[in-house]
Amino acid sequence: MDLSHPGGNWPHTTAIDQPTRVLLALSQAGDELAAAAAEAAALSPTQAQQLLTLLGRQRLGPWVSHQLEQAGWLATLPEVLQSPLRQATARAKQRSARQRLALLHTVRCLQAHGIASVALKGAHLAWQHYPQPWLRPMRDLDLLLPEEQIVPAFALLERQGFRVQGASVRRPDDPLMWRVNDFSLWHPSGELIELHRSLWFRPGDILHGDFSLEPAFWAQEPPYRLPPDPQGLSHLQPTYLTLHCLVHHLVRQNMDMGPLGLVDLELLQAAGHLDSPELTAAAERLGFASLLATAHTVLADWRHTRWLTAPSVPSWVLPLMMSREQNLVIYLDDRSMRSHARQWLAIQARGGRWSGPAPSRTGQLFHLARAITLLPAMVGKAGVVRQIQRRLGQHPVAPAEGQLPPELVAATRQLQARTRGHAQASPQPQS
Repeated sequence: MDLSHPGGNWPHTTAIDQPTRVLLALSQAGDELAAAAAEAAALSPTQAQQLLTLLGRQRLGPWVSHQLEQAGWLATLPEVLQSPLRQATARAKQRSARQRLALLHTVRCLQAHGIASVALKGAHLAWQHYPQPWLRPMRDLDLLLPEEQIVPAFALLERQGFRVQGASVRRPDDPLMWRVNDFSLWHPSGELIELHRSLWFRPGDILHGDFSLEPAFWAQEPPYRLPPDPQGLSHLQPTYLTLHCLVHHLVRQNMDMGPLGLVDLELLQAAGHLDSPELTAAAERLGFASLLATAHTVLADWRHTRWLTAPSVPSWVLPLMMSREQNLVIYLDDRSMRSHARQWLAIQARGGRWSGPAPSRTGQLFHLARAITLLPAMVGKAGVVRQIQRRLGQHPVAPAEGQLPPELVAATRQLQARTRGHAQASPQPQS
């Protein structure tokens, strides 16, 4: 392999510092792990601290520690690296156990009141695809619920002792929140639970065809979900889990994949999901076939680049390494409240259900009149003024980009354009 030019179709490359290069190598399994361990052991104290900071930001400490331990290299690292990695593993094991209990308790509370749910993303991957659940860190636990059950489920969990996240106003019965996809509550144990009313669909986005909004999804024996496991958790079929992870990591989160997201996709690929005919057929049916090409391209370059010896890496590595805060700065949403109100009125005119089919003309007029009468109540609703003030106080996107290195913004735009171009390559069926 020509080490001066990383493989794949990404001609623009960027030089990165040694701790970042070591992190990327450590996060990949394979022949380079021994060389990566030796490179890590040779880092200066300052560089070792930089590596630990990166491991924490990317939430890769437990994964890297596990890989090194399995290969017999963890004990060869200096104490300044070895001890924090072992501590990160211990904390991850403890939190994983707490999260499992919180997840089961939440699902059983919902089941006891006839509300179905499906475990998503980390809440699925950790216990189904990772060698150990604590290797897949999670900031929250994601559950998909039928859209019409979001409001009663939220109220039910509040009665069970769950509390609304912080001081933010994110309630499913708030008309200003009609376009929000998920709503968060703190479990009494301190774990964060997110209730999703769809997998990725949002009005106005480029994505359509969200299969979780199809009537068959919540039927008695749908093709989308696996039967509940012995503990009562339901999961997506492998085909649709993979499709959901592709959308979540490559498009839905505005390219905030991170090395952890690529580990997710590599594990799914190792299980054969990315190459399954069922996934190809489902992606074509929903208009997302080109996401598979994007995933294969990114994963191929990710594996084949020699991180430890190449003087530079593909420029799209930069957005992969962004922190959540940097990602939010680049993709800050500065939509106006007027736009929110107008879109909410349109949804009300369609029958008050944000993804449902439009009612008859008479029904549209009736619901539009109802929406107009609700406007005063919307403006006077508790917390709305704070929400408006917070949104008006946000910086617009252009000045926010000035806070970041130009090469970071350029690399992000490049990767976003590539993946969104793939996502739009196929005709998009309307929900």
